[in-house]
Amino acid sequence: MHRLLLALILVPLLAAASPLPDFPFVYIYGIASRDVAPDKATITFRVKSYDTQADRAYRKQSEIADALLAFTAKLGLPNEDIVAQPIEKDAVRREDEKGKELEIIGYDCVRSVRIQLKDLGRFPPLIEFLYSQSNVEGISVAFESKDEAIILRDLTSDACDAARDNAARLAKGFQRKLGNIRAISESGFSGIGGAFGFRGESEAGYMASSALSKRDFRIIPSTISFHKGVYAIFAIE
Repeated sequence: MHRLLLALILVPLLAAASPLPDFPFVYIYGIASRDVAPDKATITFRVKSYDTQADRAYRKQSEIADALLAFTAKLGLPNEDIVAQPIEKDAVRREDEKGKELEIIGYDCVRSVRIQLKDLGRFPPLIEFLYSQSNVEGISVAFESKDEAIILRDLTSDACDAARDNAARLAKGFQRKLGNIRAISESGFSGIGGAFGFRGESEAGYMASSALSKRDFRIIPSTISFHKGVYAIFAIE
């Protein structure tokens, strides 16, 4: 699937210091997209515990971690696919009516965890387990493809083909012949936009999205989308 933003620019050299090329040119943007079924996921969440005593708050963290590792072991997940950050501890203080902090009344302990899930068949029981834990919060899931590098390589080629083919069609519409490629970029040419008084294009790059906007991540999407865009400058004759 291709979507194109086209611009035909026929200009002389305005001045020696001008950012514009010194030849008539076509400035074009081409984009290619592909939807694929996800086959892996990255799950991130936070484990939070509170107690009036710091050692008990830490102990609760250990209990939650033990329960998580026991469950993932039953699912057959290797420990190296589970990464837990160091525990962050914050003192909780009482505040007076003016918001002034008073004595310490307890301790919040928070640990961020990331799980690389290479088999989505294990996703439903794992995500249900996480949602059932009262001390787990901030659950987020990024659905991914193991073939991402290949997909992006192919999309780059498709985006370049789209830019070239449509640049030739656009030039022909103005009774011009498309010349050689003079520049190509994934992030645009901001100097050109400034010279003509409009904003430069934002960075194209790519995106991989599960299209989930709700806070509940228990549903595996049927497809995820990848996009790759390129900007190009062709001389015209």
